[in-house]
Amino acid sequence: DENAEDGNMEFENILVDGPIFKNITVDMTQTVFERDHKHPDIYRLKGNNQKSDVAYGSVHYLNLYNKNTPFEQDKWALVGIIKEASLLKSVRRVKVNIAISLLIVFVAGITGILLVGIRQVKPITVLSTSLKESDPERAIVLEKTQIKEIDDLARAVELLSREVAESASKLSKIIGMVKLPIAAFEHVLDQNKVFCTEAFFDIVGVEKSHRQGDYISAAFFYSILNDIKKNPESDLQDIYRYRRDDGSIRWIRIRIQEDKRKVLGVIEDATEETREKRRIEYERDHDILTHLINRRAFHEQVTKIIQDRDVKIAAFVMWDLDNLKYINDTYGHDYGDEYIRTAAGVLREISVHNGIIGRVSGDEFHAFIYGYEDKQEIRQIVEKTQEKLYNTSLAMPDGTDFRIRASAGIAWYPDDSRNYHELIRFSDFAMYEIKNKAKGNVGEFNRNNYKKESFLLHGKAELNRLIDEELIKYVFQPIVDAKDGKIFAYEALMRPEIESLSSPMAVLKLAHSQSRLNEIERLTWFKVMETFSRHIKEFGDTKIFINSIPNHVISYKDRYRLEKLYGEYLHRVVVEITESEQSDEDITRRKMDMINRWNSQLALDDFGSGYNSEIALLALSPAFIKIDMSIIRGIDKDMNRQKMLLNLLSYAKERHIKVIAEGVETEEEMKTLIKFGIDYMQGHYIGMPEKRPKRISEELIETIKEIEVHTNIPNIPMYPPL
Repeated sequence: DENAEDGNMEFENILVDGPIFKNITVDMTQTVFERDHKHPDIYRLKGNNQKSDVAYGSVHYLNLYNKNTPFEQDKWALVGIIKEASLLKSVRRVKVNIAISLLIVFVAGITGILLVGIRQVKPITVLSTSLKESDPERAIVLEKTQIKEIDDLARAVELLSREVAESASKLSKIIGMVKLPIAAFEHVLDQNKVFCTEAFFDIVGVEKSHRQGDYISAAFFYSILNDIKKNPESDLQDIYRYRRDDGSIRWIRIRIQEDKRKVLGVIEDATEETREKRRIEYERDHDILTHLINRRAFHEQVTKIIQDRDVKIAAFVMWDLDNLKYINDTYGHDYGDEYIRTAAGVLREISVHNGIIGRVSGDEFHAFIYGYEDKQEIRQIVEKTQEKLYNTSLAMPDGTDFRIRASAGIAWYPDDSRNYHELIRFSDFAMYEIKNKAKGNVGEFNRNNYKKESFLLHGKAELNRLIDEELIKYVFQPIVDAKDGKIFAYEALMRPEIESLSSPMAVLKLAHSQSRLNEIERLTWFKVMETFSRHIKEFGDTKIFINSIPNHVISYKDRYRLEKLYGEYLHRVVVEITESEQSDEDITRRKMDMINRWNSQLALDDFGSGYNSEIALLALSPAFIKIDMSIIRGIDKDMNRQKMLLNLLSYAKERHIKVIAEGVETEEEMKTLIKFGIDYMQGHYIGMPEKRPKRISEELIETIKEIEVHTNIPNIPMYPPL
């Protein structure tokens, strides 16, 4: 019976035979199969008709009855049954054999690959290990692998190693030959040793016994490095002050680069560089004669204190030495210098009272005493200093003891002013006021007296009119060649055209008090060049000397306008500046840039009148030196002046600097100057200042030529070189 709904086939058992059927069948009278469409005529014995094992049956129908018979609907079938295990045994055996074969092939293949790989990789592993374990201090030698490509690579590594070692050796030898105080180090972070070049031990002062080849232990190296870094120089980048084991002080520069793998660095002995820098800074900031700070450094320090600290009550004191000119004229400049040094030694003691003291000019000292609650405390300090100055004496060559005398003026902070420049002006006023009333004493600033200075305070309108209406004219004084009497140049000299301002000094003093010196500087340049260009034929091919106001320079706008109007003549200009020009470095630099831009020249004016003329000479490197008339006056009779002149001429000629004598008033002075080899001369005896350039007399020219022909420089002992 075939049941279409559940897909089962049921057979009534007529005849049963065989042990398989009996072992697996539960019901011996009936056999039930489940249809299996994958395999025709093969059916699975239904689960509830069997004991345990899965079995399949093959059904084949038998045609026993013809059609149109009573049993036509009955079907007979021959059914054969077999266990699943027996049915698929050969198939499974084949599968198992195939699987085993595949496994054997796979295992054999992997084993073969591993064996071949090990054989091929082993030489590379050995080579790599050999390379890692090689001594970096020696040339690398690698074993051959008998693999051409690998052996080629090994030879390249060996060659590169030798070249690197040779290059490092050459560099070390070169550094050693030139004795550069530089050492390099390298620390690979996963190693406990640091590579150092040989100079490292000399720089840090470590015994070379700590060295193992080119290496020292990392712990020892970093202990030294940390000791060095304990004392950095605040104003010098990467430089440290280090006391070595032998007690010597060195300055060491350290530069380091780090990454995740290693640390690279350079150590340099910067001792000489640092000392030179400190020396230059000291000379820049200190007066060479007294070793006190100079004007620039004093201004810088006081300004910083006023800005950064609570100064409470402070006094700005200006001291001016009395009788210095008398000592210089009577006993010579050496004793004048000693007079200044002795006074400076007394004034230096102000520093212990919370004070700053500096020498700002030949006989002028400034002090700033701050941090007090009461003015009387500061007055006592100043009075004691004044008393000590008076009780200090200097032995002179004639056996007399010359006491130090100085006048002082005080301006109070903050009562009189909080501004640095006003404090200078007010203390200066107080000092000159007491100097005129009771020389050698101390005076305090009085605003009422200051307001009575009509010239300075009420001259504002006059100065405005002078500047606005350009009421200044210029006269021109010739400068002649001391060899042939020809006019070499003319100096432009200011002449105010306002009666109340009768002299250039009056104009400059008033302009200074009104902070208008820049306008006078501008007016000077344009008026002189306008006059020079208007009378260019009369000037011929001579140069024009122009006096520039110290620490003032025309603006860039005015400079360009000047170039546009008079550019063709600017190369003939000689700019005269004085030694005080150095107090403002920025202005000096701008002025020098202007001179270089125009291809003009520089002259150092009034040489010998100040206390640091030699310093100015070295710093400015002028083309001309103009000797102050105070040295020229009476030079024909004064041996000391003659020695000074010879000394200067010797120094100048070696450096190709021309020397001009100012203020020549007599024929004797002129003859002495020519005989001593002066280059140029200027003065009333040579030629008076005139509105338009004038020639000098033929008689004077002939006199100069005649003196030059018979010149024989006298053998006078000279001072040591400047």
